[in-house]
Amino acid sequence: MRALLLAVLMLVQEPAKAPPDEREKWLPPVRTVTLERGERTVKQVLEAVRAATGLPVEPSGVDEGAKVTLEIKDRPVLAALDDLCRALGRGTVKVREESGAAIELDGEPALPAASHWRQFRVEVEDVQVTVRRSLEKLQRSARVTLTMSMQPGSKPLAVGSFQAEEAQDDAGWSLLASSVEGGRHYRSSDEFQEGEDPDAVIMEDRFDHGRRGGLTVDLNMPAKEAKSIEKLRGRVPVTFPLRYLDLKVPAGELVEGKELKLGGMTVRVKGFKQSKGKATLAYQVQGTREGRDFPSFPDFELLDDKDGKLSQGHSGSGSDDGYTMEYTLVREAPVHSLRLAAYVGRVTLMVPVELRNIPIPAPKKQ
Repeated sequence: MRALLLAVLMLVQEPAKAPPDEREKWLPPVRTVTLERGERTVKQVLEAVRAATGLPVEPSGVDEGAKVTLEIKDRPVLAALDDLCRALGRGTVKVREESGAAIELDGEPALPAASHWRQFRVEVEDVQVTVRRSLEKLQRSARVTLTMSMQPGSKPLAVGSFQAEEAQDDAGWSLLASSVEGGRHYRSSDEFQEGEDPDAVIMEDRFDHGRRGGLTVDLNMPAKEAKSIEKLRGRVPVTFPLRYLDLKVPAGELVEGKELKLGGMTVRVKGFKQSKGKATLAYQVQGTREGRDFPSFPDFELLDDKDGKLSQGHSGSGSDDGYTMEYTLVREAPVHSLRLAAYVGRVTLMVPVELRNIPIPAPKKQ
């Protein structure tokens, strides 16, 4: 009896464990490469990279019979392939997401300025210096465009704007805007706040699913004698989900008091009815996280008995007492169930970026 009582007490005292998340589904572990120093052909290096990481690497514009001497110590796969490009004196690395994810090594372009951190790679895509003349004044500006690549298999919800922290040309001029130098912080949405929010609820169509190109950085004009941006340092917020929940509730259960729970959000049904090609759902949204409200109009879908989508359009209204969604149905058929799918929980990483010796082109006059 004492042993049983002790076991019960231990169970009561043990803190509840959070349900396991699925973050590795969207952000796989870092794949690394290690090669002892020595001379190898490009083909041998690529074979070693594939064997170490299990990832497809597709070369183009490179002589696979060419020999290189390099040493790679526990480097993330994208950084290791950039090391190979540097050993060759040319080339760049891209990640193709469509038509089967793969790493592409193009041996033809000149070596770009690139930065690496874990699964992430940021490359300088373009630099523009512009001079605009008007009757009133002369405007001069500079813009750097960056592209982010990620290890194949990475599927972010969103990639935020580049947040510059330091920019300096080789003449010693600071290129940061005065507002940044003065200590003003970048404004960003809640989803781009660094860290984890296990109770966040993010609707499926809320994000762009990680658009990674065209990260623009607007800078002050470099000095006339400057030949390069000596350093560009900053961070890029990248958000990944923790879990994905797909709830389906029979229409017969959509009665007053029925509750649907997703993370820290609870949808409490007030009523549901259907008539003449229309359906109406009344509900309340309860729960807050760190003072921020949850979505007032979640992405409900109305389904038929074969899980086909019946709802084709909707309108919504709300007040302090709750919300009402009115749906137009694609055909006269009984609503069999209501579906509510969302990402629950998110983690936002601040990817550090440091780029060196970015060539400054001649100004474009406009």
